[in-house]
Amino acid sequence: MKMRMIKECISQTLNAADFTDATATTGTLAFTEKLPIGAMVLGWKAVVTGAFTGDSSCEISVGISTDADKYSADTTENAFAAGTFGSLALAADSVTGLGAELTPFVTITSATNMTLVIADATGEMVVTIYYIDTK
Repeated sequence: MKMRMIKECISQTLNAADFTDATATTGTLAFTEKLPIGAMVLGWKAVVTGAFTGDSSCEISVGISTDADKYSADTTENAFAAGTFGSLALAADSVTGLGAELTPFVTITSATNMTLVIADATGEMVVTIYYIDTK
């Protein structure tokens, strides 16, 4: 019996202005591409090329609409500085939802009102979600 486990990914460029002002300090953005049926998420990486502005913190988590940090064991990564960082998926959550396509959400949380953060057009990052195709 041949086992097929392929590491794959989906990736999207996210601009500060594309985030929805969800609450006073939180912004969300849904990926255009969905995770396929059978995707076991390993984790994610963010490459910040244009630092987000507003204050000294802009924490990022990756998950789904009903579980903002589903794929984020570490939710302290900061987009207020250019660089590359990421997080492994939460072990208990990485295999839930295998039977359906899921839309990943990126949530940013700041001590500043989110309106100020998303008003800055220079904030930009590429978020890549890595997964194993278990189908």
